[in-house]
Amino acid sequence: DQYDGSEVRALVQAQAADMRKRYFGSRYDAALLVVEDEDGEIVACGGVSVTPRDADGVFAFGVDAPTPTNGGSTAPVIANVAVASSARRRGYGKKIMAALEDQCREWQSPESWLLVELRNGKAQSLYRKLGYVSTKLVRA
Repeated sequence: DQYDGSEVRALVQAQAADMRKRYFGSRYDAALLVVEDEDGEIVACGGVSVTPRDADGVFAFGVDAPTPTNGGSTAPVIANVAVASSARRRGYGKKIMAALEDQCREWQSPESWLLVELRNGKAQSLYRKLGYVSTKLVRA
């Protein structure tokens, strides 16, 4: 479950680009949320974005993504959930997930999806405890 230095750098760059596009450059609803500790320090974050998918339910993150007007649909996708290493095991992961799920309900979505790195076993364990089930492997 450990990444080497070059993998970490590549992952950070890819996630930063994804976050800019997903939460600040989308034509769909999106939210980037944070949780602060009692001292006002940001200790957790996560995003949720309404994301297009094709008629088969496969999410499309590219420019030519299907839309509700061309045979596709949309659903909220939770992604980029992170908790500061110094703040782990204190309930902040559950707190940010609850806030993200609240946002999905505010958008009146009957479902939400979650993206998580395949090698992030600890996060996957949390999500299973919260009721999420593994359905598809998505390669970006």
